[in-house]
Amino acid sequence: MRLASQKKKPNSKLRVLVIGVICFILFLFAFNYGQQLQRSMLYVNGGSIYNDYLDTSFKLNEFLQPENGSKRKNLIVTTGSSNYVRIQKERTEKTKAFIRSGLMIRTKSEYYSADVKLGKQKSKAKVSLFGGASDNFRDSNGFHFRLKLDGGEGFGKKMYNVLKPRSRGYNVDMLANTAYQNLFDGIGIDLEPVNVIFNKSSFGIYVMEEYFDKYLMESKSFRESIIFKTMRKDSIKFKHLPDNDNAEIAKNILSDVLEDTDGSQFAALIDDEKMFGYLALIFIFNDYHPTLPDNLHFFYNSVTNKLEPLVRELNLIGYQNTPEEFGELLGQIRDNHFVIDDWIRFIGESRFDTGIKAAMFKIKTESLDLFNFPKYLDYKNKLIGFKSKMEGNEELFLKNLDKLNFLTNQEDTRVAVNEITINKDTILSEDLVIQKNEKLIINEGVTLTFENNSSLFVYGGLDIKGTAKSFVTMYAEEDSVSSIYIHSEVDILIQYTTFKNLSALDRKLWQLPSAITAYESNIIFNHCNFKSNRAGDDMLNLFRCKNAVVKNCTFFEILSDAIDTDFSNVQIESCRFESIGNDAIDGSGSKVAIVNCSFLNIEDKAISAGEESYFETSNNKIENSELGLVCKDGSTLISNKDFLLNNNIDLVVFMKKKFFKQPVVHLKETEIRSNLIEKKVIVTGLNIPKNVAKRVKDKLYGNEFGKSSK
Repeated sequence: MRLASQKKKPNSKLRVLVIGVICFILFLFAFNYGQQLQRSMLYVNGGSIYNDYLDTSFKLNEFLQPENGSKRKNLIVTTGSSNYVRIQKERTEKTKAFIRSGLMIRTKSEYYSADVKLGKQKSKAKVSLFGGASDNFRDSNGFHFRLKLDGGEGFGKKMYNVLKPRSRGYNVDMLANTAYQNLFDGIGIDLEPVNVIFNKSSFGIYVMEEYFDKYLMESKSFRESIIFKTMRKDSIKFKHLPDNDNAEIAKNILSDVLEDTDGSQFAALIDDEKMFGYLALIFIFNDYHPTLPDNLHFFYNSVTNKLEPLVRELNLIGYQNTPEEFGELLGQIRDNHFVIDDWIRFIGESRFDTGIKAAMFKIKTESLDLFNFPKYLDYKNKLIGFKSKMEGNEELFLKNLDKLNFLTNQEDTRVAVNEITINKDTILSEDLVIQKNEKLIINEGVTLTFENNSSLFVYGGLDIKGTAKSFVTMYAEEDSVSSIYIHSEVDILIQYTTFKNLSALDRKLWQLPSAITAYESNIIFNHCNFKSNRAGDDMLNLFRCKNAVVKNCTFFEILSDAIDTDFSNVQIESCRFESIGNDAIDGSGSKVAIVNCSFLNIEDKAISAGEESYFETSNNKIENSELGLVCKDGSTLISNKDFLLNNNIDLVVFMKKKFFKQPVVHLKETEIRSNLIEKKVIVTGLNIPKNVAKRVKDKLYGNEFGKSSK
């Protein structure tokens, strides 16, 4: 008898139980780790693949572009193998932290020693990871980093953020900064496309973004000052602080002013025109992101005593329903940043409306020219592989601008000029402020006496009408710290005037080194006498003046420098300088012509061209002075038939700051009797052998020659 074989029937209850357990486990996994898996797959791995695609697409598009003419430099960064391992380990930890949390990673990155080469320039450096968003650190061979350079011609102590072009919208940040700098005279943050090679690995196409340091400010013709951001009423974070006592004072005062209950004190410091320009750009780009407290940075312009916003990290978003979206955007901006909200309330809705419309009108009028500024064109040519994306951004920029047409209806805001005339001797016991819609006229023979620390501030017109027979006198009492400040959009004429006993401006936060400051003004001093200033580095400081003339003037018994020119075009003719405590004429970043002037008993430098200045001197006479003609730091000095006699050293040419190129001097029929010249600098037309020395700067400034400026 055969026993039939029997199959076991599956236990349906057990199967259901197993499936249920598996589903429950999957549910728990998805619930706990699903977002992490999504971030890992989408943002990290997917983002890395997309970046690789962009690099490949860029190379192909660039190869196919016939107009590809601008060559990018190679940025080669080399760090020790152990340091590179540490960087990669830190990058991996940041990536893991992002996958776990999905948040910005704020952990501080370490700096590591490196060697940097940009084109033919070399420098020692420190390198660290940069940025808190995942796209900054997810790629092992495409992470973003920050460089702190350490010396080398053209480098100095510069800092850069080095990141993928996509992180700055390809051309979005560059376009916004081009507009801000050229239309509103703000500090524009430049970006330079480069090919990055990091420890022999090609990282692809990057942009080097200027950082918040003194080189950013000085390269845009501004005096080094404070850069900061305001997080809350009681929280201010300083990104750059100059290494001087004034900066520390300003830091403390700004912190106190920020805590003002209604915000009016801080709002009063904001440069209205710069803020109108900044917000007009924000509205066109349709993005509140740059106005978040962590992103909006302010530059304290220590010459104007005003706070200027900096433009960075924009997105460009198209408008759909323009008026409604604009209203929502403005509401978000005011909600995001208390400083902007306080400022709008401080100036009033009517002034805000008028100012924004004027800024928008200016942008619309110049919109097509924005795309043709040389620096912007060069940037685009170096990123030609992203041509379609950049042209798309430009088209969207113009579309948004057109859709905001209701904000560009320019009204006639001109107002009648109110003339204030002084015909008789006057004592100023408090500040006299001439507003933009006013003009101060001082007639011949008037003596204007400053007392009680009063000063004169001119933002409108100024016409001082002294004559050869009847000078105007502007004089400060012995116990009065008084100064003159001029910042005007109209031409200024000062004739036959004597300035005596004036001092550098000292108003706690607002401190200027000069007794008389002309800022961004077209100004003429004719037949003026400058005497016996009582405090400060300079008697007359011409700062960012496009056209300044000092003619037939006398500078006598000046405490330190007689004329200091910063980023200005200046003509100095038929002037006499005698008994000057430091330099007679000192220039930085300026173009200066000096003709038929005489210099006697100058305790330091008679004529000093510095920091990429261009000086032309002709038929001047320099006698009994410490140093005659001095040229340094990338400057050019052309001397034609100047006469030098009985000076300690007639000609000094040297490098003070490694950041600049070598200075150049051309002598044309100028006879030199003594010189001190650093190696490698260019001097032509010298009638005697060069007295060559190393580190000439160590011999100057009161060490062996010259006088200390401290």
